Amino acid sequence: MKTKITVKNIKCDGCVSTIKTGLKRFSEINEISVDIPSGIVEVTFDEKLSPDKIKDALAQLGYPERN
Repeated sequence: MKTKITVKNIKCDGCVSTIKTGLKRFSEINEISVDIPSGIVEVTFDEKLSPDKIKDALAQLGYPERN
């Protein structure tokens, strides 16, 4: 499965590193890409993991979903 989540606060490569490191704790995540200008985090993951868990993890890392 794949999801795109637009988040707040992505400003630099350090933010990208924080996001990737934080999400890699989920063994169900296969691929993570982050686009700094748009704030889009694209995640490819196994169906055992819900997109809501990914959103919660991003918020805990300091990158809440933009509404």
